[in-house]
Amino acid sequence: MISVLTGILAAGSMFALFGCGKRPSGEIVSAWISVARMDYGNSYSFSLRETEEGVFLSCDEDDGTGRLELENIPVPPSVLEDFRRAVGETGFEASVRAGKKAHTKGVLDAPSRKASFTWENGAVRETSVKPEGEDQIRSFLSKAARAYGISEDEAGALTYLSLSAAASWIEGSFSFDIHEKKGGYLFSAYFTEVLYAEEGNWEEHTVELNDAALSDAQLEAIRQAVRESGLYDSLASNAARWISPKYDEAEIPMDATTYHISAGWERQSFSDSGWGDPHYEPLLSVLKETARTLES
Repeated sequence: MISVLTGILAAGSMFALFGCGKRPSGEIVSAWISVARMDYGNSYSFSLRETEEGVFLSCDEDDGTGRLELENIPVPPSVLEDFRRAVGETGFEASVRAGKKAHTKGVLDAPSRKASFTWENGAVRETSVKPEGEDQIRSFLSKAARAYGISEDEAGALTYLSLSAAASWIEGSFSFDIHEKKGGYLFSAYFTEVLYAEEGNWEEHTVELNDAALSDAQLEAIRQAVRESGLYDSLASNAARWISPKYDEAEIPMDATTYHISAGWERQSFSDSGWGDPHYEPLLSVLKETARTLES
């Protein structure tokens, strides 16, 4: 795919003859980023573009877990929105706007770089020197490509799930775990329910399971609840997001619910941690009802 994107970059360079004289205005509508080294395993290229049909991402990269080659996969508009913010916060966009060219004649094994942006008014800028924030932008685009490169329909069956939350109120804390063992699936659960509450008195019941065997019907009900909850798309979106330094530094309220989620399918896996309520209904209801049934 690097050769394909190199051709795209060349076309972009020709287009730059007409767009390079304009002052960039509006939002970035397309980007091409490529680094070619003698070591192919450490070479990569990405393209991100907005069209009337949507936003599309191409990728040819090895992040250490294996090479990923994708061409024009549709991604949510939020990926382009995050990209715009990311290149602004890291200084990458400013580097491209500067349009500096590399001088590598006579330098052995020098990497060949190209980063090119097109803005809404048709203005084009490109640089062949290392932009500010290059590693951060590569990481962001890599995560987006790996998150959206496999759709839920292509990911296969759910093979494990770990969902937990810690809250300041009784029913807000819980943990659930599903994993495969010796051809079957085991289920662990821990949560507390308030059964009766009146005039300052309450009665509570704690459900606690440790590696209880799931029936095929129970497992399928949980898998269906996962699909209906939108868990896959939500985890993909979280995995691909750009988090600004300001967001990282935000203080977590003392009474906030913190959560952790890990989920794996046959061809994809995600994990996410944060604070707030992810609202994964009807998944929680199905998990709790399954635990109650197994407990009894």
